[in-house]
Amino acid sequence: MAKKRSTRRGGSARSSDLPIDPHLDRMPERQRRIAAAVREEIAKRPDVTESLDWGLPVFKTPAGRVCYLKSFPTHLHLGFWQGAGLPDPDSLLQGTTDTMRHVRLTRVEDVESKSFRALLRAAFEASAG
Repeated sequence: MAKKRSTRRGGSARSSDLPIDPHLDRMPERQRRIAAAVREEIAKRPDVTESLDWGLPVFKTPAGRVCYLKSFPTHLHLGFWQGAGLPDPDSLLQGTTDTMRHVRLTRVEDVESKSFRALLRAAFEASAG
């Protein structure tokens, strides 16, 4: 039996067990390559699952949501729910909300940088408690 999906006003899914691949496949080629590099880096972490939440690819651990991908015409954002509390010595994080922050990714090399990998590692470590 299929799992019933939650919906919000307007009938769009808030969370689902649908794979994120169809969503990523609709991105422009450049953003797909960046997203693939992000997924590859995230896949190195234990106990990570992917889902579509609020129409965005989201990466979670058993403790909850850690980050999401959002595509724009010229770049991707990798957003962190608890980004404001992450160490960011190279000032990669952008945003001004109380808790959330994002990294603007314009090329695959951004994902391959030591700074980005350290930030991603810190986000998953923070989610583990």
